[in-house]
Amino acid sequence: MLSDPKDYVRAAAIRSPRLPARVLSRLLHDRDTAYEAATNPAIPVPVLYRLLAAAAGRGSVTSREQEVDRLLGLGATLVAGLRNSDGSDWAVLADPNTHN
Repeated sequence: MLSDPKDYVRAAAIRSPRLPARVLSRLLHDRDTAYEAATNPAIPVPVLYRLLAAAAGRGSVTSREQEVDRLLGLGATLVAGLRNSDGSDWAVLADPNTHN
């Protein structure tokens, strides 16, 4: 399906969550297929973080703590945060440019 002459068939194949990871990785690095491949729900989380970091203009992925510190330094306010027993965590920040 990836070599089908119809654009919509190729696009559907690229977005398929059943696409092997090595094929998806190759498609993410190809300018002609990267846009569709980036919408594939099977992108592994570490790959997604690298894509987001690259899109944001940062060469590497920072830890959550580093990113929270960076945003706090820019004026954000920590509204809520939680660290789970499994080590995962999250933070909610208020935008310094938003007025109530």
